[in-house]
Amino acid sequence: MQAGVKAHCIGPTANIRNIAEVYKELRAAIENSAAVELDLSTCTDADLSLVQMVEAARLQAASAGMSLTLSLPVSDAVAATLHRGGFVEGAAEDALRFWFKEGVA
Repeated sequence: MQAGVKAHCIGPTANIRNIAEVYKELRAAIENSAAVELDLSTCTDADLSLVQMVEAARLQAASAGMSLTLSLPVSDAVAATLHRGGFVEGAAEDALRFWFKEGVA
C-alpha cells in the first residue's frame, strides 16, 4: 500500500442483509481520504449489492478525482458474482483491471 492511502477491508460477508453497514464503512473511509485501497479478498458471501456498491463508489471516486483501488484480486465468491451479474463479459478494460488487477481470473 502506498503512503497516504487508507486501507479498508470488507469482511467475509457483504450481501443484501448487511450492505447498509458495509456501505457506511466504505463511505467513511472514502470521506476521510483521497485514496482508498479496498480489500475484497476475504469476502466469501457476496451478492450483487456489493458489486453495485463498489462499482458506484469506483465511478464516483474517479469523477471526484479520488482513487479507489483493490489491494488484491477479488475472492472467488466475488468473481463468481461478477460473472453471474454480467459485469465481466463486454466490460470496459479499466473495469476489468480494477476488479481482477491484471485481467480476468
